[in-house]
Formats: sequence, C-alpha cells, structure tokens
Amino acid sequence: MSAVKYDYKKLTTNIDNFLYISWEVTTFCNYSCSYCWPESHDNVNKWPTDFNKIVIFFNKLRKAYENKKIFIEIMGGEPTLWPDLKNFIRFFNNNFFINLVTNFTKNKRYWEDFPRVCLFSLSFHPERASVDNFLEKLDILCKKQENIAISFMYLPQYKEKNFEMIKKIKEKNYKVFFVSKIIKNYETGMHLESYTKEDFDNIKRNNFYNSNNLNLIFPSKFVLDGKEQNINFWKEIQEKKQNSWVGWKCYIGSKRLFIKANGDIYKATCRVGGKIGNIYDENFFKLEKEYEICTKKICECKVDAFIEKEFVE
Repeated sequence: MSAVKYDYKKLTTNIDNFLYISWEVTTFCNYSCSYCWPESHDNVNKWPTDFNKIVIFFNKLRKAYENKKIFIEIMGGEPTLWPDLKNFIRFFNNNFFINLVTNFTKNKRYWEDFPRVCLFSLSFHPERASVDNFLEKLDILCKKQENIAISFMYLPQYKEKNFEMIKKIKEKNYKVFFVSKIIKNYETGMHLESYTKEDFDNIKRNNFYNSNNLNLIFPSKFVLDGKEQNINFWKEIQEKKQNSWVGWKCYIGSKRLFIKANGDIYKATCRVGGKIGNIYDENFFKLEKEYEICTKKICECKVDAFIEKEFVE
C-alpha cells in the first residue's frame, strides 16, 4: 500500500510523551438526538458495575505507561449517569488528566460538589435543552472550575435558541470557550443539506470564542515537521479531504487507546489493529508493536488524527 503524500512527512501535536484514552463508560443516554450515532445511545451497555475491577485496571495502566502523561476523555452515552463517576474522578485525579464530555443535564445539586477536572466539555443540544436551565448550572460550574468548553449543536431550525444562549454567555462574561458545531449525517459524514450560506456564516462567526480562556494541557494543536499549526487546521484539512494518512505509520496503542462501554480495548477509535484486550480481563493487555500502518481512507476522529504519524517511503 503506497502512502498518501503531503508537503510534510511527520505529524505530531503540541504535547509530548502522552497517552490519550477515550473511554466510553456507557451507551445509555437520557437524550436521543436526531443527529447522534445510534450506537452511542442504544441503551445496551449500562455502565461499570464493579468499581474495584475498574480501579485495578487503571492502576495497571498507570504503571504500564508510567513515563507518560495520561489523558482520559470520559464520554458516553451520558457518563454522568454512572453512579461512580465522581468516585472514579476523586480516586484518579492526581494520576490522570481528565476531560469529562457531558450533555450537562444533571441537576444543580449534582454539580455543586463535583470534583475538579482538567477540562469540562459540555454540549448544548437545542432539540431538548433549556437555555435558562443550562445557564443556571453553568453559573455554578464557572465558580468552581477553570477550563470549560461548550459545543453548540447547530441545527438551522433551532438557531435562535443557540443565539440566545451565546448572547447570555457573553452578557454574563463567563470565562468559557465555545464553538458552534456543524451537524453531520452519521451515515454519510456529510453536513446537513438544510444548511445555507447564512448558516455557515453564523457558525463561523460564533466559533472559537474566548479560546484564550482555556489553559489546556491536553493536545490541542497539530505540528507538521516541527511547525505548529493554527487552531483551525483540523477543520481546514477536513474541508480539503486531507484527513487521510493511508500507508503512514500511526503510533496508536503506544499513544492512544479507545475503550468501549463493554470494556473492549482498541488502539484507537478507528479500530485499526483490532481488539487488544478488555478492562475486565485478569491479564493486562500487551502491545506487540509501537505503531500500525494506517488503512483508513478517512480519519474521522480528531484525537486519532493528533497521534504521531510518519510518512513511509
């Protein structure tokens, strides 16, 4: 397989020596958004029920990758449905850098004693979410947490709801970062046909607001042959269909893991390299090699894309 060619031969990110884990703790969700991949809210895999086994696995993982910074992105489904989520975060907060991805639907009391994490990734779903309720909880979170990012799901028929939310956030001067997200068809990967030029202009105008408010220690920028790229790089290469590294070395496994809600472990969300273990297995998984040769025509996941890649002659 010949490697696709670009004007660079090595891709890295602005963070060195790391392992980035995306952990899907459940496929249960209290929402059923029209644009969400069905697998993410099929209500099949509830959440971890044996907390001790979870602790054992992540302690083993910490020792196996002890020379690396370990980032854990906790997602779902809706991860706040997991009764032991707060306990897990309190248990491992000093060992891992944690990013919680949530639809932020839990009540105000839930967030009042929520432990600090490195990043809160909130999503506002206008089909179902209430502006006032979301803002009441955001007010609580902003007083307790530092790095907060909000993704506004842009549906043309609900754009006024998004505008209202954005306006109120600016008025209250919340120290948050937000983006307006283009909704894509989960089957085709294409954006909604109902988008107009005005919609794309609205999305562009309300993107990357307050990015200087984030003190990110997570990988956030691409680096090509040693040159750091701007924050829009991922969007730009997607538009040009250059998010493909077929035939390149990709250091998934050694720098990237994806854990499904049933506990199955893969080297990345793309599943290249196949299943390598399960978090409930007695024996910890072993990596047979540091990298895989990419076989995916398109790299859909930004975190997978961040993982170090080298052109193969």
